[in-house]
Amino acid sequence: MPGLRFDPSTGTFSGTPTVPGGFLFELRIFHNVTWWNDAYVSYVTIPLVVHPRLSTGYFVSTEWLPYGTSNVAYSYALAVSGASTPYTWELSSGGLPTGLTLDRASGTISGRPAVAGAYSFIVRATDRTGAVAWRAFVLRVNAQSLPAAIIGGLPDTATPSTQPKVDLTLASPHSAAITGTLGLSFVPDAANNSNDPAVQFSTGGRSVSFTIPAGSTQANFGTSELRIQTGTVAGIITLWASMTAGGVDLTPDPEPVRVIRVPLLAPTISSVAIRNKSTNSFEVEVIGYATSREVTQASFSFVVASGINLQGGSASVGLTNTSTTWYQGTSSTQFGSQFRYVQPFSLSQGDTSGLTSVSVTLTSARGGTQPVSANF
Repeated sequence: MPGLRFDPSTGTFSGTPTVPGGFLFELRIFHNVTWWNDAYVSYVTIPLVVHPRLSTGYFVSTEWLPYGTSNVAYSYALAVSGASTPYTWELSSGGLPTGLTLDRASGTISGRPAVAGAYSFIVRATDRTGAVAWRAFVLRVNAQSLPAAIIGGLPDTATPSTQPKVDLTLASPHSAAITGTLGLSFVPDAANNSNDPAVQFSTGGRSVSFTIPAGSTQANFGTSELRIQTGTVAGIITLWASMTAGGVDLTPDPEPVRVIRVPLLAPTISSVAIRNKSTNSFEVEVIGYATSREVTQASFSFVVASGINLQGGSASVGLTNTSTTWYQGTSSTQFGSQFRYVQPFSLSQGDTSGLTSVSVTLTSARGGTQPVSANF
């Protein structure tokens, strides 16, 4: 047979057959080489069929198939020529992307690839006579790009110590389920800068996970509504979102970002109260915050009962050094710009029974508060 040789010492056929067809040959086996007669010889007739092989050159399809896109319908028909139809198609090794199949009758690769990546595999085509052809292919699946993502529901300038609602939406639905993270950071802009730990999501912390179901546009944060605590320190709050689908990063470029500002404002008084009152002394407790992390002065104005003569019914106290000491100290960091200020008073004449109320005003370089009163 052309292309094959036989080694009589080992009984081995080797080589590459070059002519297809059916071959029949006789093999004689000598049991004892010292006796040359038929009593010591066996005869074996061996049929050998060489099928025509379609070389890879018969494949019309190239090694690199058209690119696919994750979760988008894909269809491509492999082609082979030079043999007898019909063909039977099958994978010889490797694997198609999840979601794609190879049709045995038509050689068509179709479906919806689920995960982006590059996939290598070998396809075998067999014609009706048994002739075969192999070819290695590479199919690249690209990640499906996301529509624009919008971080919304927030004002450009946020009121301190509030919780505005935040949401995340896509400009149009996406075919795959999306998972992601919404994060935030805070950069203070105050006289005595300090990061405000109160700036966080209502779920706690500065990051929160979300999902967007396939075909939907609205992010689900696992709660009825997501809010941001703006804290009490002036500065910039920045939010951003990262997204994946099927383990592939699909974060849009540019990344969705939202920036809001907590402004520098005059101090705010949350409450005023009279504490530790005795016959001729008392304390005025003031609780509030100053987004600039500075308070320069406190003013007190007292109202007395009818018929009571009280000299020195008002007082002002400089607080620049006091507030600087507080805001520069490590103890204040956990409170942002919040403070509790207690001012003691003593009466040199009369007693506290003649006092009706006190109103307090705080001042900084950003202005003063409205008076806030407390009754005795």
